[in-house]
Amino acid sequence: MPVYNCESYIVAAIDSILNQTLTAFELIIVDDCSTDKAIEIVSSYKDERINFIQKKIKSGLVASLNIGINLSRGKYIARMDGDDISHLTRLEKQVNYLDQHSEIDLCGTAYQLIDSQTIVSFPICHDDIKIGMLEYCPLAHPTVMLKKSFIGNNNLRYLNEFECAEDYELWTRCVSLGKINNMPDVLLSYRRHNNQFSITNKKNQDKNSAICRVNMLSLIWKNASLNDQYTRELLFQNETFHNINKLNDVIGWMDELVRLNMEKACFDAHKFKDYVKIKKNSTIRRFYLNQTIYTPKVLCQFLKVYKNYKGCFSTLEYCKLALKCLVFWKLNFARR
Repeated sequence: MPVYNCESYIVAAIDSILNQTLTAFELIIVDDCSTDKAIEIVSSYKDERINFIQKKIKSGLVASLNIGINLSRGKYIARMDGDDISHLTRLEKQVNYLDQHSEIDLCGTAYQLIDSQTIVSFPICHDDIKIGMLEYCPLAHPTVMLKKSFIGNNNLRYLNEFECAEDYELWTRCVSLGKINNMPDVLLSYRRHNNQFSITNKKNQDKNSAICRVNMLSLIWKNASLNDQYTRELLFQNETFHNINKLNDVIGWMDELVRLNMEKACFDAHKFKDYVKIKKNSTIRRFYLNQTIYTPKVLCQFLKVYKNYKGCFSTLEYCKLALKCLVFWKLNFARR
């Protein structure tokens, strides 16, 4: 449990661990030079299961997490934050799950937002989680429990250069080295507040998360990069192009990705093909529905490939496209 200036929430967080139905554990609390009463509060606990580490120099969350890993002595390592609340059966259920599924190296859970009925869940099985990592981080960091031997055997640690997305980056390495699952159980109450590190550093989090997505794609396509237009089209789709040749190039490239994945067996072949199909459909829809200039030529191009793309459009959308192409063309012709 890394701690920094969380005096308002730390008691609830610590108590939720000390009162677990599974009682055999060590709670490693690493303070990053808090300036509020967090140190005083943690020091007031006399439970022998607490190992309280006070850093002499503030070095950030990633350093605190790695200190916790290095000091841990148990079979499993569980993550926890100083402002969340673990449900009382969390450790017992996760330990039982990992004991009963020896092939799983790491597992997360669903969580509920504090002061809300909102439940956030994630893909359950390894193959879905791996596909999900192309888009986002499909594991809730403070719910994770993993095998100490898995971390040790693969020399895995969090990286400072991925601050604010250090968990996402670590999972992108773990998913190729071991097996990851999520339990469907809601085992943590997650707190959102304006002082959260992920909120105050959102720009850095977005930047590093984008790199994680590209790193996942690079498992099958070595040229993946943030600056590559094809990569952006698949992973970010933040632009619309208006050249039919470019559309054909991108669609052809996506089909090549499916072939490369079949060859390298990186992602589940069926799930990856479905993932790429959704991306292709989105790209095609944006091309034809977000044109800046509609002409009969655009309509003719569309009709030539309609039998291949008809699943991307509703009948109403097709009619609107045809109407736009004819009406805007007539209007432009009349202005001349």
